[in-house]
Amino acid sequence: MTRTISSRRFPAFSLPELLVVLVIIGILVLIALLNTIISLYYYLLVVKAMFINKNDTPIESFRSDGYTRVSLVACSAGILLLGILSVVYDQISLLAYGM
Repeated sequence: MTRTISSRRFPAFSLPELLVVLVIIGILVLIALLNTIISLYYYLLVVKAMFINKNDTPIESFRSDGYTRVSLVACSAGILLLGILSVVYDQISLLAYGM
């Protein structure tokens, strides 16, 4: 008896197994869609309260002190340096791997 070697990379599934997997995936997609719709509703309520609904007692504007402004600038510079400019990570990689 001769044996043939299958060229498939994935295991072969029968049709009922594939249908069960597709049904499960479909149920998960519907659950995710329902969660998305519910969360959008609640987030849009917050946006509506912020921009559309009028408030009888609005919050007064305030000025922050110098220390708060300096710390805000320092945090923003750190985010820009480490998050956007990848030069820092390139230098760390060069030092770590000795390239």
